[in-house]
Amino acid sequence: NTFTTATINCLCTPVYTYANDMLYEDYISNITTTGATTNLNNTSTFDTNGYTAYNSLPFSTTTGQSISFSVTYEYLSYSFITGWIDWNNNNIFEETERFLPVTEISATNPTIFSYTVPATATAGTYTLRIRSRYDTDETFTIDPCANYNYGETEDYKITVTIAANPCAGTLAPTGNATQTLNAGQTLANLTVTGTNLLWYADAALTTLLPNTTVAVTGTTYYVTQTVGTCVSPALAITVTTAADPCTGTLAPTGNATQTLNAGQT
Repeated sequence: NTFTTATINCLCTPVYTYANDMLYEDYISNITTTGATTNLNNTSTFDTNGYTAYNSLPFSTTTGQSISFSVTYEYLSYSFITGWIDWNNNNIFEETERFLPVTEISATNPTIFSYTVPATATAGTYTLRIRSRYDTDETFTIDPCANYNYGETEDYKITVTIAANPCAGTLAPTGNATQTLNAGQTLANLTVTGTNLLWYADAALTTLLPNTTVAVTGTTYYVTQTVGTCVSPALAITVTTAADPCTGTLAPTGNATQTLNAGQT
């Protein structure tokens, strides 16, 4: 028998060598957000070992939502912070999941930044990590898991739901699905009720037609309306062309060559 052992990653817990040395008071003192569905406003003090998971605090948002973060730091000098969101929930903070570049922070200079939740994000709950590190070398990067001398790490749970489609209720323009035009009439002569109508030659709406296009009998045309910024589904209209009522009218008869006397009309 062949057995496959599944690999389960555990979320790393960073450690700071001097985290419990309160002489330096090197920690994140507040994280506040605005713009989310449910916002954070977490004021905290020194965390033992420099790490705390605030998993019970409500924090929720929707896809495409822009969130403003304000992070306040408690330290006499400066430090640096960064952040990740574990979008694939594999308990590993990949570099592609870093949503805040390494940024300087101090007690007199809170870090304020904005982040837009990807419109393609999947509904679910994810771990958001904010991490600080003090170092005199300003060219370093901050790893999500490595142990450092000074700083703090805070984890939060962010719940994402799919944003409602603001155009979901936009209806197709109205009109009869089969309409008859006279020969030579155009799409503008079709009876359609709607706003900012656009005509197409195909159901995929890839070939736009001017409304001056002469309608061809037996052809189906597609028309949408635009309401505000919302484009509607298409109404399909099949055109038939009425017979020309003058078809069959004969030319008058007479000899093609005739002779008249002078003065005749």
